[in-house]
Amino acid sequence: MTWSVDETIGEHYQGIFGFILYGEAGILESVDPYFEAGSGEVYTNQEIKRIVFSNDDSTDGIYLIINVTKNGEKLNYLCSNCQSSSPSMELGRLYIDGDMNGKMDFPGIAQCRKSCEFIQGNSIIKLNNYFVLFLFLLFFLLSYFIFPPLTPYFGF
Repeated sequence: MTWSVDETIGEHYQGIFGFILYGEAGILESVDPYFEAGSGEVYTNQEIKRIVFSNDDSTDGIYLIINVTKNGEKLNYLCSNCQSSSPSMELGRLYIDGDMNGKMDFPGIAQCRKSCEFIQGNSIIKLNNYFVLFLFLLFFLLSYFIFPPLTPYFGF
């Protein structure tokens, strides 16, 4: 995993962040929150399945560009608890802050208050497809019991 502060934001892009990387068997790497003004990288011998970012409740927010690769290929991660107004739920550009008083209108940026969790996955659309299927089946079953099929009436 690599990271660098996102200088395209303008001023106040440096700040506090830390993270915990999880693999299949548990914690792979843990970095306590610290002030970051540049970039860094961490290598693991296992695939990262989950990442939890934290800023230790600091109001010194940070804008980051995060990249996770395996054998040179980018891995995708989806946020499970980013701000509901976040322009993106995908890991790439990240804003994490304790009071969320920074610039919020940047496209493609995931917004996290104090901490957030990213889980490895290809797309949230995959989750939505299962939800749509569930709703369709639920509608079908409810409509069957509310409006049962018509049976012929022969007057006997």
